[in-house]
Amino acid sequence: ILLTGATGGLGRNTAFHLREHGHQVRCVGRDPAALAQLAHDGFDVVSADLSGANLEPLMTGIGIVVHAAARSSVWGHLANFERDNVWATKRLVEASIAGGVRRFVHVSTPSLLYRPRDQFGLRETDPLPPPANHYARTKALAESVLREAASRIEVVGIRPRGLYGPWDTALFPRLARANSQRGIPLVRGGRFKVDLTGMPNAVEALGACLTSPASSLGTFHHVSDGTPIEFRGAVEGVFGSLGIPVRWRPMP
Repeated sequence: ILLTGATGGLGRNTAFHLREHGHQVRCVGRDPAALAQLAHDGFDVVSADLSGANLEPLMTGIGIVVHAAARSSVWGHLANFERDNVWATKRLVEASIAGGVRRFVHVSTPSLLYRPRDQFGLRETDPLPPPANHYARTKALAESVLREAASRIEVVGIRPRGLYGPWDTALFPRLARANSQRGIPLVRGGRFKVDLTGMPNAVEALGACLTSPASSLGTFHHVSDGTPIEFRGAVEGVFGSLGIPVRWRPMP
């Protein structure tokens, strides 16, 4: 299995999960320190820029690609998002097809469905609203690239919501930084509900994508822990377990 984004939080958890289930994993990433640690842990590692590197050598002996690499941020320049989320995905899927890869498993995002209001029970078939930012826009385009390629390679993916757990570099680290600076923004008293996804559930879903039936193909499946919880309770539970007082900053 070729695993891109292997130096990110989801990628690192996925690498170990796949190996524990008997797969040989080639890890691709751009974080030198994380790659060095993966190499130390016995993985085949490659440092590569998917938007510009020669991808043909990566495909030697590969049967399945798990594409977890992406530019994931709520801000930045559109050109950078297009390069890393659209162009890199297009190059990787074309290299996969040329290399005889059987299945392409893609990590997308439920940010595609963001609207400025509460939403419950969202389905994969729900129409997408106008994108909220460059990230959502380019991840939607990446899904389109893969749907167009679905007649030439098996395509399936997940949209995990609010990832947390080992090697998390986004959700709770950002909250921790806010807590240590001006305080965590508290909207509506923090009583609104959020869906979160623990790393074990996300990697289990990716593992299921490796052998999922034909009926699952061409779809990007929503994944979460399955139980929406109040934002305030989630934050206070995590920070409390670490013995860190929560500093709230009420906002309209």
